[in-house]
Amino acid sequence: MFGYVIANPERLSETDQQMYQGVYCGICHSLGVHHGLRGRITLNYDMVFLALLLSSIYQLPFERDQHTCPLHPMKKQNVYINEITRYAADMNIALAMKSAQDNWNDDKNVGGWCTWRLLKKEYRGIYSKYPRQCDTIENCLAALSAIERRGDPNPDMAAASFGRLLSELFIWQEDKLSGRLRAFGDALGRVIYMMDAAVDLRADLQRQRYNPLSFLPDTDRRGILDAMMHRCAASYSELQLDFFSSILDNIIYSGIWTKFEMSMGREEKRRGRRSVQGSEHFSGSQ
Repeated sequence: MFGYVIANPERLSETDQQMYQGVYCGICHSLGVHHGLRGRITLNYDMVFLALLLSSIYQLPFERDQHTCPLHPMKKQNVYINEITRYAADMNIALAMKSAQDNWNDDKNVGGWCTWRLLKKEYRGIYSKYPRQCDTIENCLAALSAIERRGDPNPDMAAASFGRLLSELFIWQEDKLSGRLRAFGDALGRVIYMMDAAVDLRADLQRQRYNPLSFLPDTDRRGILDAMMHRCAASYSELQLDFFSSILDNIIYSGIWTKFEMSMGREEKRRGRRSVQGSEHFSGSQ
């Protein structure tokens, strides 16, 4: 599921790009300090969105520092850190570990087994700090596995499970903001799940794997996602964010479509090549 909640760099200002990269480096720094190199290998840009959104809604400033890292040992990088970057780092570990375990249990994926074993000890520490979030991740992944095993034809069932999973990650602390954050997290989770299904539909059909969109005739993938994204955008606007809004807007209204559009572009090219090959074969047979 990783790789969807990212910025569109072509539409970020230079200042926003520096902030975006700095928060990414801040989460990486937190992973390194608290979980070592094994934690850093799980890092992805999706957690930057979580860190920026929660920092905005709770109006928590970032402390700016400079550090070297394994990828940049000779040059210090700008690092933006606060309480939320540590939380985002922990949630990154929890998601990566449980997803890897799920991949091993479902598909006997060797890479999943290695990641699961590598992060098992780190996860126990995170679970002791955030049992509510970790229980939700475990329960929702188990529900998703059950849905996939029985081949449930209702796409809302699977999307709802992932929506509930993501909604709980947005609750850093229970307070008066939790209701709006859960609503937004749920809507975003549903979009991510269905977007991933849309991207994987062709491959899943070929491999005869479960995909909720395969039960819908002549699926208009973009139309379904547009409708779901409308609800997500409405929930996002209700958060009324004042800080880092230009980066967050970029992610919600543009960046989140990047992977989907790239996938659809590749599919169109494949169709185009098949059409050309078919025409050449037809012409040659005359």
